[in-house]
Amino acid sequence: MDKIVIDAIQFHGYHGVSVSERELGQKYEVDIKVGTTNGAFNLKTAGQKDDLKLTLDYAQVVDVVIEIGTQHSYQLFETLANKIAQSILHQFSATEVWVRVKKLSPPIEAEVNFAGVEIYRNKP
Repeated sequence: MDKIVIDAIQFHGYHGVSVSERELGQKYEVDIKVGTTNGAFNLKTAGQKDDLKLTLDYAQVVDVVIEIGTQHSYQLFETLANKIAQSILHQFSATEVWVRVKKLSPPIEAEVNFAGVEIYRNKP
């Protein structure tokens, strides 16, 4: 199945278990894959006809991710990922979405590139 892929959407968000994480915030990065099984958008047809109306406008998806990531505060990035996935499924013609949320500077002693979660959600 064809999918829309958006990689490395970055924003400064206020999520975390500790109060300092929610007050100071930190940099997050989100990757998205969006697909449909009901023909609501068709990448093949959109590509053949060169028509944005036949596909999913990824700029609108990015706007949703940034709005949820910057205007809300959650203790868990599992919650953040779930809110993003549910919003994409609700607002767009997608039937499935994969979301990866990365906290780029997690508050742990070890040096890591990121800590994160990956989730997959779909409409029945």
